[in-house]
Amino acid sequence: MRKSKLPNGMRVLSERIPWVRSISLGVWVDVGSRDDPPGQAGISHFIEHMLFKGTRKRSDEEIAKSLESVGGQLNAFTSRESTCYLARVLDEYLPLALDVLSDLIQNSLFDPNQLEKERGVILEEIRDLEDSPSELVVDNFIKLLWDGHPMGEFILGNSGTVSSLSREDLLSFMRRNYIPGKVVVAAAGNLHHEGLLSLVEESFHISTSPLPQRDGPPPPSSKRLEVMERNTSLTHIVLGAPAFPFSDQRRYPFLFLNNILGDGMGSRLFQTVRQRNGLAYNIYSFIDFFRDTGVFGIYLGANHKKAREALKLVISELEELVTKGITDQEFAYAKSRLKGAMVLSWESTTARMERLAQLEFFLGKYLSLNRTLKEIEQVEKDMVISVAREYLSSSRFFLTVLGPEVSDEDWERDLI
Repeated sequence: MRKSKLPNGMRVLSERIPWVRSISLGVWVDVGSRDDPPGQAGISHFIEHMLFKGTRKRSDEEIAKSLESVGGQLNAFTSRESTCYLARVLDEYLPLALDVLSDLIQNSLFDPNQLEKERGVILEEIRDLEDSPSELVVDNFIKLLWDGHPMGEFILGNSGTVSSLSREDLLSFMRRNYIPGKVVVAAAGNLHHEGLLSLVEESFHISTSPLPQRDGPPPPSSKRLEVMERNTSLTHIVLGAPAFPFSDQRRYPFLFLNNILGDGMGSRLFQTVRQRNGLAYNIYSFIDFFRDTGVFGIYLGANHKKAREALKLVISELEELVTKGITDQEFAYAKSRLKGAMVLSWESTTARMERLAQLEFFLGKYLSLNRTLKEIEQVEKDMVISVAREYLSSSRFFLTVLGPEVSDEDWERDLI
């Protein structure tokens, strides 16, 4: 891995993989939905959409065809803490890919007519989320967890905020946040760092600006239960709690714990709740780490009549794990799965590009595959049990429920 920092503060990261013929390239901006100002939830995501709607050099159609015409791919996404504009192309088209991405970020027009069209698209996206209860219940769980803090807001925003955002709102936010000190260009594939660095210096001409002050870590909200009545075919449930940031070394034992509990069909919760007892249509656990916090949760979708029984069984499984620990077989299984998944991900140029940027944002340094595998290998069973006892206590749990004919009183008894 190679890293350079330009005089204006932009960082350029690359990893050479000479045996492939492709390159994955990302222009990352260290700004996401948690940076959306009060009353402007969804503005980071709105800007991401607008950068594809025409520049001084290219129409929206020309942007769409720019890399497709040479067999490549162009995309973008907004997360809670960053926005990424990414391309995947044959190695010979790296200059074109970088020209397109730099054009989007520096020359977008924010045409008023296009802005109104895209506002409508995003409002449809928000309505589509409302029609996807398994996704909506997770988003509402995050909102419950950090109620009142930008981390808890929907990445898409809501219909009220998106409807009120003006062109000047978007441009002003972009001027404050799309600045050199917050931009990382990351690439992985058949390339040379010096060549990438030269192209970045030629393509980007963003003037230096002071970094805006960021918010502090989100405190957990005092409310622990959110029940939403919807006419759905299943009752959808998320149970979980805040975790710790990416920089915390306990993330490795927590990854073991998540794997044992609910990551995959061989996990405890899948085998117990779905396979042996038939109480859930779908069940899994998830974990996500951020720069100053994290989240752990368990999702399940179940028949209305079986949902409370399924939740009680989940809580019982968590209590049993805390009191009895995990077996040597479970520990070895989790270690093999984590190491295997890590090695397999290394065969994807996109995954390696994304890892470069994420490690830069979270740690400010690179961790090689061998270093990461060593960190996983050094995890001991007692470390996993220690994390379980700290984070699987029912007194820490938050609960969201979405379904028909649900009431707070019934579910509050289960949570207590």
